Amino acid sequence: MALRSHAMASERRRRPRSTWVRSSAAALALFAWLGAAPSLSRAAAHAPRDVESKVVALVLEVDSDRTAKDAARRMKRLGLDAIPSLFALLSTGSGTGAERIEMTPEREDAVRGGLLAQGAANLRSFLRVTALPESPAPVRKTALSLYEAMGGAGDLKRCIALGAGDGTGALGNELQTCATAMLRRDPRGYTGLVPDLAREVPALFPFLIEAVGDAGSPLGLRFLGKVLAQGSDHDASVLRQIERIAREARSPFAVELCDAVRDALGRDDPVAEAAARAAGALADATCVEPLCDMLGTRSARVRSTAHRALKRISGQSFGSKRERWKSWHEGELDWWREESDAVLADLACDEPARIAVAMGQIVRRRLFRDRLIGAILPLLGHPEPRIRRLACQGLGQLGSTAALPSLVDQLTDVDDSVVREAAAALRSLSGKNLPPDPETWRAFLEEQDGHPVRR
Repeated sequence: MALRSHAMASERRRRPRSTWVRSSAAALALFAWLGAAPSLSRAAAHAPRDVESKVVALVLEVDSDRTAKDAARRMKRLGLDAIPSLFALLSTGSGTGAERIEMTPEREDAVRGGLLAQGAANLRSFLRVTALPESPAPVRKTALSLYEAMGGAGDLKRCIALGAGDGTGALGNELQTCATAMLRRDPRGYTGLVPDLAREVPALFPFLIEAVGDAGSPLGLRFLGKVLAQGSDHDASVLRQIERIAREARSPFAVELCDAVRDALGRDDPVAEAAARAAGALADATCVEPLCDMLGTRSARVRSTAHRALKRISGQSFGSKRERWKSWHEGELDWWREESDAVLADLACDEPARIAVAMGQIVRRRLFRDRLIGAILPLLGHPEPRIRRLACQGLGQLGSTAALPSLVDQLTDVDDSVVREAAAALRSLSGKNLPPDPETWRAFLEEQDGHPVRR
């Protein structure tokens, strides 16, 4: 079937038959688009007669990455009139008839570049009426690849519908890649992810879970936590994505998320193992007791995972005996019950010697470190530089990334020795060897928090 607009239909007499539309369904969709997009339809009416021939000629010239980039630039100059031809060529993978085109990777890159060069707004207008959930799979697959390159938060729902298509989930991998790119580009897309998608698009839901993990932003933890709290057949996968994100994210984490992970520790072995990994990544103190219990009651593999999680949370290197870990855990809880009030009171006194002794006790603690950080933070504003230095050292030794923003602020301290201690603590906690520049560190924290999402 010829690929041209209704406005160009009268000009067919001497024009070559289109060589890149393989299915009548795709052609009809493209014609529907031209009727539904007046601005682009008007452009087509005034287009050169040989716009399709020019597209073919440009594609045939491509034989390398360099010529692909040049062809994409020249395709852009063809204007909006070239969009249907380029899209059809990309979605079919080759031409048909006398001028059959072999679509090499370089040629595909050229055609995709030519499409993207027409602008995201124009491509959205085209795709809105061309690529529909009921469209053939090649059309939906091509649309997803374009949304991957230019889509934003407002496009995610549409992409999910395109991926769902015939309900088989055949385009799951394409949707996963597309959603990952869109979430990285525009974190507002996380608002479109809700647990109800497990019921609405069951075949695609596992791919969306993986996309959240691939995107790597802490913003995805809220969605994953809600899914886990509701419970589903995908809980082991959800927990794996929580672990992936939490290992690089900054604490503290939401109570609801930690509660859901702790509850999952009591599930069957595959889920319990994934939950133990997630608990270790979250460094959640409330998970220590059930992790200790798992050392004596579960399979060897789950016991090993629980042991590693305990070592990560505690910073201790005890063996795998449950009794040893329970003894340590009780000692930590005893400190909180019996000694913490007096130690924290000393931390808030005006005597540097007592403050130093209290700090020495605090940095040995490993449970509920975020609470201890809250007690140390006021010391960063102490009039004595030596106390501010001590506070920076203590925050670094506690090992919780919750202290990072306050340490970044301390890089502007008037005392150079305090700045050096703050920078050392930042490097220790983050694993990054960045210069002691506040703006550089703030940019790092913004990426870590998902604004924009860390790559």
